[in-house]
Amino acid sequence: MNLFIKVDESNNPQNHPVVEVNLQQLYPSTNLSVSVPAGWLRFERLPIPTLGVYQKFDDSIGGDVKGLEYKVIDGIVKDVWHVLDLTDDEKKAKQDAVKADWAAQDPAGPASWTFSEATCSYEPPVAHPNDGKDYYWDEDTTSWVEAENT
Repeated sequence: MNLFIKVDESNNPQNHPVVEVNLQQLYPSTNLSVSVPAGWLRFERLPIPTLGVYQKFDDSIGGDVKGLEYKVIDGIVKDVWHVLDLTDDEKKAKQDAVKADWAAQDPAGPASWTFSEATCSYEPPVAHPNDGKDYYWDEDTTSWVEAENT
């Protein structure tokens, strides 16, 4: 899908991108595969980055979508995502929240599971089988037990 975005006289992107068919309705005599009307540039949508466990989008950038700005790069407007690493205080607060949620479970989370700083989550002492079957954790045997289909 081809996208375009309106720009001001300094080529600063304005508003949000539009699809080609809508721009073609505004400029029916323009062949958009050959040229773009004045005041418009092609737009390239880039995928949203996957955040690491201890990352966040920079909420000082962007409007409705935090961490996102549109930038002209080589004559094309593109999504530019701004990602920040959490500060030590933010990292600790996130870990503390996960630990508090774990402790507040009713019934309590399995005692044999341990907190992993790397993943900011609780992990079992034995990895979950990856064979497509359903399992549940048995704390008495500290093992995964295949769930029976009923």
